[in-house]
Amino acid sequence: MRLLTLTGTAGSGKTRLALEVASGLVSAYPGGIWFVALAGLSEPELVQGAVARAVGGRSRAGARLPLPIRRLDDRTTGGGNYGLNIFAAGYPASKKIDCSTGLPLDDVEATSVSKSGLTYDTASGLYTYVWKTDKTWKGTCRELNLKLADGTNHPVQFRFT
Repeated sequence: MRLLTLTGTAGSGKTRLALEVASGLVSAYPGGIWFVALAGLSEPELVQGAVARAVGGRSRAGARLPLPIRRLDDRTTGGGNYGLNIFAAGYPASKKIDCSTGLPLDDVEATSVSKSGLTYDTASGLYTYVWKTDKTWKGTCRELNLKLADGTNHPVQFRFT
């Protein structure tokens, strides 16, 4: 695993540079490339959780999880504000999965979507969806799929503690 951290003053283009570099390297890293948006975090201790969630790490059951949304392979539009109706019908959706194999254990469950759970940051060009998890998921694994209206799937797997 390799890690690249960009630092600089606000508005200097760090996010745009990171997304452009990542989009050019997607095919070179078959295991995946993750972008972790840190701009919306107000406390340094939230960084570790944001990184863990971006790469499918552990999260506390019952927590509210902020998830950045941006297509890394979309060079034609470069992201942008498409309003708050970006999800495909019936999404976001989550399902319980086997923690060892990642295979589904039950049917997909619709996850409630509200405008208060989805925001768009004009400075970074990123959407953030805040997923309210359930305390009863403790000790389980789940996959959340943020399927967008453009047909792209953005699945993320979590192990809840």
